[in-house]
Amino acid sequence: MADKIKIRRDKKRKKPNFHRQEYTRRPAFTDGWRAPKGIRSKMRLGKKSKPRVPSCGYGSPNEVKGFHPCGKPEVLVRCEGDLVNVNDNVVVRLARRLGKKKKLEFMKKIGEKIRILNPVKDKSKPVKKK
Repeated sequence: MADKIKIRRDKKRKKPNFHRQEYTRRPAFTDGWRAPKGIRSKMRLGKKSKPRVPSCGYGSPNEVKGFHPCGKPEVLVRCEGDLVNVNDNVVVRLARRLGKKKKLEFMKKIGEKIRILNPVKDKSKPVKKK
C-alpha cells in the first residue's frame, strides 16, 4: 500500500498545471479549466507543442483512490450512523455542514486514538443575554 501511495505522489508531482486554451492571450481566461471544443483545435487534437489536456493517464492508482497522504482511508462523518465505520486504521473528516456543537460531540465519541483531519477548537464563551 505504501508503494502505491509513493507512486501516486510521484505522479502528482509530474502532472502539469492544466490551463484553458489561449489562457495567455486573454486575461479573463487565467483561472479554471475548460476543455477545448474547436473543430480545428490543435490542443484538442493533442499536437506536440500545445498545452496538455487532462486524461486518465494522470490519475491515481485505483487501490489508493480516496486515501489520505498518510496512507489511511478517509471517512467522512455526517451523522452518528457514520461513526460505525470508524476504527484505528482510518482518518476522520467531519462534514462541513455540521455545527460546532455536533462536531465537539463527535470528537468526544471518536476519542484521541483516531486522527481527525479538521478538529474544532473548544473556545466556549459564556453567551451574553440581552
